[in-house]
Amino acid sequence: MAVTIVGVVTDLAAPTLHSISLEEVRARDAFVRWSIPDDGHAACWAVGSSVAVVHRRAPRPMLPSPWAVLLGRPAELRPLVDALPGLIGGPPAGVTMSADAYELIPHDWAFAARGHWDYMVTSTVPAVPRGVEIEEIDDVDVINAVLDADNADAHARPGDPDVQCWLGIGEGSAMACVGALVLTHNGGGHLRAITTLRQARGRGLGSALSAALTRRGLERLSPEVTLGVYSDNVAAIRLYERLGYRLVHHFTSAARAEPRDQSDIC
Repeated sequence: MAVTIVGVVTDLAAPTLHSISLEEVRARDAFVRWSIPDDGHAACWAVGSSVAVVHRRAPRPMLPSPWAVLLGRPAELRPLVDALPGLIGGPPAGVTMSADAYELIPHDWAFAARGHWDYMVTSTVPAVPRGVEIEEIDDVDVINAVLDADNADAHARPGDPDVQCWLGIGEGSAMACVGALVLTHNGGGHLRAITTLRQARGRGLGSALSAALTRRGLERLSPEVTLGVYSDNVAAIRLYERLGYRLVHHFTSAARAEPRDQSDIC
């Protein structure tokens, strides 16, 4: 219901800030469903369809805490941002939030943006191209050689406890493309560190490997598989769309203090 007072339209049914359960947010949002630990340390609030989820222990060990996730429309996120310090006893140490609302962050929070990235999800099992030999690899030196050559800041490395497997595609006697399937906090499959050597690009190896990792995640881990990709990597985004991934969020991540490992932001 709306009324006009001295020429101003006022919405008497404007949504108000209220607490909401993590289970409710997880049911409607894939990022929260798979990326926010359900370990009793998260608190959630909503305004309309927009939410703030604060994890009092950072959802990943390399991030400062508390860490806030802010999802939704700028108009609804504004009261959540304004109220957050009072709700949690001060500003959060960092945020992952809808990119178009990042300008709402107050200057006195002293944040610096650390990454602009897209979160994508699929429940569609992709076809793996015939004639491409994809193998599971466990040779640390082989994997690191590819990552060190063309993806030194990879978001996964051999030995990471959440990695379920590394797959690779070889050319001749060397590995030309590698990637990891990791297990998220809540049991979801997530693709990381997909890397093709520069001299082997343009042959569809990254697409084939991504398809194989996605298929394995859907068949063995979870009904959805997710990934994060930097927003300016248009070629990779188009590749994932062809494999059946859809965009869920455009994100900006930011923090007061630089994380110990900047690649751990997303």
